[in-house]
Amino acid sequence: MKLITFRTMGGAGIGYGHYFRCISLAEAFLRLNSEIKIVFIVNRGLEAIIRNTGHQTILEDSFDGDLLILEELKPDLIVFDSYLANDDYLKSLSQVSKLAIFDDNDDIYDSAIPDAIINGNIHGVELEYSKRKDGIYLLGTDYLIMKPEYWESMRASNVEVQREEKTNKRLKQSHDYKIMITTGGSDTHKLSLQILKELLNTDYTKMIIIGPSYSKELIEELEDLAKRHMNIVLIYKPSSLKKYIIVSDVVITAGGSTVYEILSQKKIPIVFSWADNQDLICRKLKDKGIPFIGKYPHINFNSIVMEINRISHSPYVGVSIDGQGAQRVAETLVRIL
Repeated sequence: MKLITFRTMGGAGIGYGHYFRCISLAEAFLRLNSEIKIVFIVNRGLEAIIRNTGHQTILEDSFDGDLLILEELKPDLIVFDSYLANDDYLKSLSQVSKLAIFDDNDDIYDSAIPDAIINGNIHGVELEYSKRKDGIYLLGTDYLIMKPEYWESMRASNVEVQREEKTNKRLKQSHDYKIMITTGGSDTHKLSLQILKELLNTDYTKMIIIGPSYSKELIEELEDLAKRHMNIVLIYKPSSLKKYIIVSDVVITAGGSTVYEILSQKKIPIVFSWADNQDLICRKLKDKGIPFIGKYPHINFNSIVMEINRISHSPYVGVSIDGQGAQRVAETLVRIL
């Protein structure tokens, strides 16, 4: 039996994208070979959401204690996903076992240290990683890690569209044109509220995704608007966005992993950035013709309605996302074991 250890961080202030793609890759490993054992090392900020996954979990808030833990576990492969460590830490991991890291922007770590680099972003193939002769570089959207619900074929997705339209009565009975707004797991700058206010005088149905780290104050402000406007739908901490993406015409989103979920369902995103690690994604999507309304604190909220009107009369800008990246990454990494 092979042991694969995932080390990641997440929660309020960090976000949940690192964690979710690790969970998805772990599922791909297990579907490929049920004899593989998975252990997660995570911070306490993830304790609540990892509790029901069934994976053995070790809680550790600091990277300082990881080496002792890993030397005791003796994994065959370590998968690391965080922006918060340094090269010395990666070198210590590489001395314990084979090491694969997620590296989205090639701006933090020496990419010659790990045995494998994973970057499924649309800009991944354009980054100039320091490459080693025996290294593995899984770059571009063919290696994009998505949640298992996106692994199914587009045909299956179309069936789900029909099912969702039949069962979600409130959305079906609302105005035909639906806008989904999401900032990710948190919204420290209250961007969802500012976007919603910009759309208050429109006839669109506005679906607001309330992430797990939204503040009580922000939720109360959103709820106050929802009470006064019938075409606002608040969606609290959903485990999946897929069914809401499917019934949306346009999704306004931060330039993180959610944008790929939107594109995989052939929906049109309007993107913004509130973190440096989202800049490259947004820039590349803008080059593809996808509306970009700016980076916080310079987001052009006034342009949102104009962009919605423009893309509602324009054909979909195609970016091919087939959802099979997790399987490709798992198959490749298993070979190095």
